[in-house]
Amino acid sequence: MKKMIISQEHLKPALKKLGQAVPAKPVIPATSNLLCRVSGNEVELVTTDLELTIIYKCPCESEEGPFEILLPFDFLKKVVALTGHMPITIEHPAEKRARIVAGEDVYDLKSLEPVADFPKLPNIPKKNSVKLSPETMKRVIASMQACSHDDLRPSMTYSCLDIEDGKITIVATDAQILYRYEVVCDPAIPKDQVLVSQKLAAALDGAGDTELYWQKKHAAFKAENLTVIITRQESKFPDYRVAIPNHEANLEVNRNELITSLEKVLLGNSKSCLLHPNPDRMKITANDMDLEREVESVVAGVYSGDTKLFSLNPKRLITLLSQVEYDRVALHIDSPRRAVLLSSQEDSNYLGLIMPLLID
Repeated sequence: MKKMIISQEHLKPALKKLGQAVPAKPVIPATSNLLCRVSGNEVELVTTDLELTIIYKCPCESEEGPFEILLPFDFLKKVVALTGHMPITIEHPAEKRARIVAGEDVYDLKSLEPVADFPKLPNIPKKNSVKLSPETMKRVIASMQACSHDDLRPSMTYSCLDIEDGKITIVATDAQILYRYEVVCDPAIPKDQVLVSQKLAAALDGAGDTELYWQKKHAAFKAENLTVIITRQESKFPDYRVAIPNHEANLEVNRNELITSLEKVLLGNSKSCLLHPNPDRMKITANDMDLEREVESVVAGVYSGDTKLFSLNPKRLITLLSQVEYDRVALHIDSPRRAVLLSSQEDSNYLGLIMPLLID
């Protein structure tokens, strides 16, 4: 009888990533399943929603040669969640039948979807490729916090890998904040933009060395045991460069201290705060008129600019500050009506941006 045994140590993290490509309302019923391709001591697990395909390879123990089987994804995931740490045995005695055994528990599935109904998987494009280090992948994941959730601006719901002139610019924006990070790459790589969705980022989270492949219709991210293939979006990422001013840094603060001060003013339940920079410190105030709460906090800093008052959304500024890990950050403040930039002397490749709020 065809059978494989797989440990929870390998299956649980695999299912967590594979779930990103299981559609909530499948157009093709077979896509609500997990495709298992068993060969020797390895199983290739596959899910797809037709736009995102995830392939995850795990070690296993198998008998009676290679075989393929479709298993209902949500059912298997619940079985695994209720099983604890014991290994899972999947038996395949007949074409549409499977038996899942976990310790003394047995789940007999007698009406499986045929493997032939599972969509044909796209090939990994080979036309263009670039290597992405674990640190670069970490920056891609961090950028997602700045993406928009507004479906009326579909391109802004993605992070963009802008490949041009020997560098990859990782950029994300929701029109109020912007995250940008630049990575050097081979100057011979052709100019292009690859968009990264929230689901794709979740699947890639924690990936080590990764190779990005792309051509006109598809792109693929390939790590050691994980491959994610996407259908590329037709929508174009906005021209983020025109939104970035060039004024210099003039306020340096401790990043953690600034986050703490902003969290204090958020206790007032205010969606805006006033920032009062002075030569050796910056006062931050918030006034919630509805709840009649006023909060004031002070953070030490070195300021050399002329602007004495400007307003920002404290929650959005915390989002920007949480995307990086530098001890100290610099703010570029020009006027109460112009975008405020964030940078750090610790890393010249990073840049953040937040739009000001009008002061009443």
